[in-house]
Amino acid sequence: MKLQINKNASDQLNGFTAISILQKDEIKNIIHSSCTEVYANRILDELEYEEALKFLIELMQKVRLGGNIILSGIDLISLGQNITNELIDSASTSAIISNAKSIIDTRIITNLLESNGFILEYLMLLDQNYYELKANRTK
Repeated sequence: MKLQINKNASDQLNGFTAISILQKDEIKNIIHSSCTEVYANRILDELEYEEALKFLIELMQKVRLGGNIILSGIDLISLGQNITNELIDSASTSAIISNAKSIIDTRIITNLLESNGFILEYLMLLDQNYYELKANRTK
C-alpha cells in the first residue's frame, strides 16, 4: 500500500491511498508496517508542534521494512538564513509563517527517523525555504 497524507482529497496522487490531514485519526485504521511508501507533502507544518511529532511517529509505524517515507515542509534553518541575509522580504516571510502551525527543524525530524530504524536517503531544498527528505526503513 502507498499512503498519501494531504491537505484535501482532491490532491491525491495516482496509485496512492489518500487521507486528508483533516481526518488524520483515520491513520489509526492503517495496519502497522503495511505501507511500502508514505508521502506527506507539507503536512507536519499543518499541525501544532507536539501533535506533528506524534503524527510523524504514527506515520513511521505504518512503513514496512524496506519501505520509504517522504516528507516535505518549511525548512527552519534556510528560512532563518534567508531572513538574516535579507534574501526574503517580510511579506514573503509572513506568508510562509502565517500558513504554518509549527516549523520543525529537519535535524529533529532526521534524528527521530534514524532512532526509529530509518536511514536518510536524501534531504534537499525544494526552493529557498522548503525541504524534502526521503528515508528508508531498515529495522
